[in-house]
Amino acid sequence: MKSLRNLFFVFALIAIPAFSQELTSDIAGVVYSDDGSTVANASVTITYKPTNSKVSKTTDSSGKFSAKGLRPGGPYSVVVSSANGAQTIDNLRLTVGDTRRLKLLVESIEDVVTVASAVSGKQDMGFATKITSDDIQKFSSVTRDIRDFVRLNPFAVVDSVQDGEYSGVNIAGSNTKSNNLKVDGSSYNDDFGLNANGYPGQSNPIQLDTIDQINVRVSPVSVEYGQFEGGVIEVVSKGGTNEFKGSVYTFDRGDSFSGDEVRGTTVDRTFDDTSEGFTFGGPIIKDKAFFFVAFETNDKTTPINFGPTGSGAPALQTITSAEVAQIRADTISTYGFDPLGYTSSNASTQENLSARFDIDISDVHRLQVNYRESESEALKGSNTNNRSFYFASNEYLKPELTESTGILFVSNWSDAFTTEIQINNKSTDTGQTSPIGSNVANFNIENAFGMQDIYLGVDPFRSANDLYTENDTLKIKGTYTLGNHEITAGYSDDTFDVYNVFIAYQDGAHTFASYDDFLARNSSRYSANNSRVGTETGGAAAFDYGFESIFAQDEITVSDQLTVTLGLRYDDVSGSAPPKNAGFKDAYGFENYGLDKGSSTLSWRFGADYMFDDGSSLKLVNGTYTTRFPLVWASNAYSNNGVQTAGYSNSNAVAGCDPTSNPSNVTATQPQCVKDAIAIAPLRDSVIVTMSPDFEWPTMKVLNLTYEKPMGDWFVVASYLKKDYEQAVYKALNTGDALVNNQAPIPVLKAPDGRPIYDMKTYNSFKVALNNQGGGGAEIFTIGASRAFNDGASDFSINYTNQNIDEITSGTSSTANSSFGKSANVNPNAPMSGRSIYETEHRLVATLKSTHYFFGADKPTTFSLFAERRSGYPLSAVFETKTADRSAARYQREAFGFDDGLQDDNANVLAYAPSGVNDPLVCWVSCSNPDLAFAADAMRMVKALNLTPGQIAAKGTATAPWNTTLDLKITQILPGLRDEDEFVITLGIQNLLNMLNDDWGTIRGRDYTGTVAIFDVNMTEDFSKYILSEGTAFDLDNPRDIYTSFNASIWRAQLGFKYNFNF
Repeated sequence: MKSLRNLFFVFALIAIPAFSQELTSDIAGVVYSDDGSTVANASVTITYKPTNSKVSKTTDSSGKFSAKGLRPGGPYSVVVSSANGAQTIDNLRLTVGDTRRLKLLVESIEDVVTVASAVSGKQDMGFATKITSDDIQKFSSVTRDIRDFVRLNPFAVVDSVQDGEYSGVNIAGSNTKSNNLKVDGSSYNDDFGLNANGYPGQSNPIQLDTIDQINVRVSPVSVEYGQFEGGVIEVVSKGGTNEFKGSVYTFDRGDSFSGDEVRGTTVDRTFDDTSEGFTFGGPIIKDKAFFFVAFETNDKTTPINFGPTGSGAPALQTITSAEVAQIRADTISTYGFDPLGYTSSNASTQENLSARFDIDISDVHRLQVNYRESESEALKGSNTNNRSFYFASNEYLKPELTESTGILFVSNWSDAFTTEIQINNKSTDTGQTSPIGSNVANFNIENAFGMQDIYLGVDPFRSANDLYTENDTLKIKGTYTLGNHEITAGYSDDTFDVYNVFIAYQDGAHTFASYDDFLARNSSRYSANNSRVGTETGGAAAFDYGFESIFAQDEITVSDQLTVTLGLRYDDVSGSAPPKNAGFKDAYGFENYGLDKGSSTLSWRFGADYMFDDGSSLKLVNGTYTTRFPLVWASNAYSNNGVQTAGYSNSNAVAGCDPTSNPSNVTATQPQCVKDAIAIAPLRDSVIVTMSPDFEWPTMKVLNLTYEKPMGDWFVVASYLKKDYEQAVYKALNTGDALVNNQAPIPVLKAPDGRPIYDMKTYNSFKVALNNQGGGGAEIFTIGASRAFNDGASDFSINYTNQNIDEITSGTSSTANSSFGKSANVNPNAPMSGRSIYETEHRLVATLKSTHYFFGADKPTTFSLFAERRSGYPLSAVFETKTADRSAARYQREAFGFDDGLQDDNANVLAYAPSGVNDPLVCWVSCSNPDLAFAADAMRMVKALNLTPGQIAAKGTATAPWNTTLDLKITQILPGLRDEDEFVITLGIQNLLNMLNDDWGTIRGRDYTGTVAIFDVNMTEDFSKYILSEGTAFDLDNPRDIYTSFNASIWRAQLGFKYNFNF
């Protein structure tokens, strides 16, 4: 029904009377004489005015011309001359990847016309948003991050609950990591997939002052685009010009410019957030060669929301600062290492360097060279909720260095034929270490000092963690114009080389049932992994893979009003093989694969753009695309193969080794007998991750219909987007039954509500395969209107977007067990489609930009506002499935038969909602002595989360609260010390509502996994009844487990000073 409704809205507007990345831009046009006939052999000169670079073309017999491979941006001038007359178009600006279509009328008297009257127009057929350098300077941005501008696209939502490096951009309801970020054609994604922000660094790696334009696309028709599920974010950098120009700047967003109260709660915290930098560019050889360089440094501390009572944190945990000090002292005396204390803030520093060189070799050839470097380091704290406390030793330091080089060579061989050659290289070097180094075990104390878990020692996922990735890209394409056909064909090759050391639990991990057990060295659970040779390098995964593509496209100008695009793209993926595990093949009947199995995909595209007589247009894109998922998911098959690494098992150890039965081996370092047991472990005694033999690279089908219409002073746009996509999902193999068609079958044993119960008998020795599965989808409708006023000095826009998003997996995590264990499902081993945790059902956005001249014509003052009102992200009610011990019987009764190590957070199984206090399938806490008071509370919880009594919970039955944001920026330009210089003062205020009233602008959200563990689950021995008790998130006062993001809720201002100079 939503499909029909949304399509109806688009067609209703139509019925109103009267109806891989591309790096360059194009201009195409038709020249007419004053009698309406076309003009052949007219001379067309296109000039990029900043550098005086010229391209000359001649119209064909139909009066048509086409110029390919032009620099995006502008301004351009187009001069047409012929025997019939002449015409000049000035101030033309181009968008990367798009074609500007011109209708030019030549008369005996040359005329200079504005762009608006000459351009019949074609942007990309798919919906896109363009942000210019002028927008970047004047629009509301306090964070100096490109996310502040990407959010102007109605399909893009920035997760405002998170802050800084944890804040992602969900485009078209997809995970941040499924977007494709390109800078001057070079991939600038976090290819491996470890950063929540999707960047290859701790924060925005692209200096705003180097950007000429940003384009956000959700359904580009060109076959040059692929490898995205959400959207494509293209950033085009500035280049040098014939004038020496530069700037120096400083921005401060620290605690001196922030609020200190949210809904009556005092938020008294100290933090820094500064940026300083410069830009400089100009000619190397006038009219021939140019340069542009920039440097920026950022220093930032981000207060952590949660902390122990007495710490001064705005959200307090049950544990006190005195108790933290007590645990620290006891750890030093008992285990001989310092777990450090409590960290009140995360800290990061980052330096960005960029350089661009442009050379007009001749009238035919143009060369562009780009270099970028981003070096950062961050301390990442982990106290993100009120149930778990992390000592500073369990945090980690993350240094990261990204370097990229890009070369673009454009050749205009004739009026009809243009070629482009692109070569890019990007490398990223990432480390992750504990503040106390390595060779210290992880300790988890359960149910102590009012906390569910207390963690100290080295984070088990950073005990051995080192990563280097390198990506090389070669792309060659040619475009040939033949009559009304514009034919593009090309080849691209993306290769990735990866060196990854990731040995979780290399130093071992102990779990204690109580604080007394911790002091007595009485470990209830112990896990350890290592390379079989006992070194980090012995467990390194070194592999490569390539993404090779060929593509062809024909853009047909059917008439002055209709353009049609047809395209095909073939992608082939192949990679090196992981070490083969003979024991795995014997057990499961197929090899453990990486990307060596290979995969190929044929994609097609169809686009149409129809211009109506009234100036409105209808654009259609329909086609298929390859999507992207984090490379780390494929890397897991190389890191966890059971040949290089293995897990500890007591069955392989000498008598008396096991730490759970020998307190003398409960130490901060790994006992030698544990290392010996790992070295001789059978090939199957470890975590093994493989790509399924049936795995194919996930694909997506897209339908996008966009209608644009000028209506008086207003310009109205409506767009409907439908996506159907596959996702990569992990499924367990060692479930107790023989595989059927390479999949674990659904077991016979059933839970009280009929869902299956598996029979895994391992602990942290699971076997999983990465599969691709269809069922994900998005259906989005957006409508907006904009207008200029005040003689063009001001503009206003308003837009409403409605989303209906389904997902199979949320993809929030990097490891196999986290990816498996953090997505809610009825049966995690047979994931189903359901409401996505990234869905923003309703979003209303308004922007206002207005320029005034209070202090004189050379001193403009610009005000810009960004206002957003949107619904919260969905959340799902789940069971807590943490097992009391590692027995198979416990797994079945308390975790539906899944390995406790596979479930990660133990909260990924959708809860059963009892039909009432007398539900025959439920015992309340105890079957012999039911807790009816809890039963009554439980039914109130069922109602609060919109669950259907007597049924298994659906995904996303409840949502986080609506959030409202209002940001303001004031830009004042003043004369500089010299005639052409200028001084720019900016004041930006994020969350202006909180400044006006501390009860306003509060930003609230839910856990990033989108789950609420309402019931701890057990079952009777005959599996006929659930035994339900309170889950960790059971709270009638806060049934959705909502928390306030104090970092996002307080108002924060940014004061900036910039001096622009010209020589």
